[in-house]
This record gives sequence, C-alpha cells and structure tokens, in this order.
Amino acid sequence: MVLTLARPKRGSKRMDFIIECYERAHPNEGPDICPDLVADWAVKQPGLWKPIPITPRDQLKRLLARSLREKYIEDPQGREVRANHPVFEDVVTPEGIKRRARYYPLFESPAKVARIFFAWKRKAALHDVIQLNLDFDSWLDNNRHGDTLDRPDYNFNLDLEELKQPVEYIEKVGDEDLEEDED
Repeated sequence: MVLTLARPKRGSKRMDFIIECYERAHPNEGPDICPDLVADWAVKQPGLWKPIPITPRDQLKRLLARSLREKYIEDPQGREVRANHPVFEDVVTPEGIKRRARYYPLFESPAKVARIFFAWKRKAALHDVIQLNLDFDSWLDNNRHGDTLDRPDYNFNLDLEELKQPVEYIEKVGDEDLEEDED
C-alpha cells in the first residue's frame, strides 16, 4: 500500500512547467531551485507567465485574512499566542461551493468553536508529520549518496516541556567572585 497525502494545488502544473523551462535554459545550475531566480527569469520570457488579475475586493479579502492569521497577542501569563483562529465552512456561491473562513478571537471563543479550530490545527500538524515521515522514508530509500540519518522522534512532549523552562539564567555572584587576585 502506498500512503500519500499530497493533493495537487491549482496552478501547480503550470509552476512545474515554468521550473522545467528554467532548468532547460540553465542546465549548469545545481540541483537546488531558487524561486527568486526562476521568477526573475520567467517574467522576462514572452507568454510564459502572466499574473492573474485580481479584483480590489479579493485583494483586500486576502490581506484581511492574512492580517487576522498573523496577529499575535500576549496572554495574561506572558505567552505570545495567535489572536484569531479560523473555522472553515462551505458556502454556496454563484461560482459553486467555496470554502470560507470565519476568524474567532481566541479568548472570546466558546468551547464548541475552540474545539473545532484546535482539532483543525492538530489535524494539520498530523498531516505535516505524516508527510515528513513519507519524505524521510523516501530519502532513506532513494538518496543518491547512500546516506542515512536517525529516524526523527515525533513525540513533541519533551520539546514542549523544555520550552516551558526559564530562558533567563541568573548567575549567583558570591563574595569570593568579587575579590581580585593578588598575584
């Protein structure tokens, strides 16, 4: 059985095509891909890529969503936490069913809403770990150098406990440390 999670995103095939064109035009560059260099080259190639026009409303909606997603606040205990959390819903529009997000302020969200957004984030984290494991296993089986690495530990509980430890270290200075050597 082959386990896979990746789903092609809209535009992925087009981007793959642009990368392939870039690689053909630059055969002596290394195996790594620098999106900055590819973009600089691709926008100069006639007909290879054109930006998709976006309405001012859609542009503003994206900026608002990004702002809501990226806003952090400090909680009463001094932790930096995400201020807003999305809950997704499918909405019928003239263009078909669209997934829309409603952002809820963290401290004003009732438990039934918080359960939804925490479950969604946990599921996303699980999918990241599953994909990491698939990528790791594939690298072990197929890397051209025959290299190996220890399997990553996916239990993050120790990491979480370590992050709770104080980050400021206070040195205790005794009287003997204040005296100068008399040599």
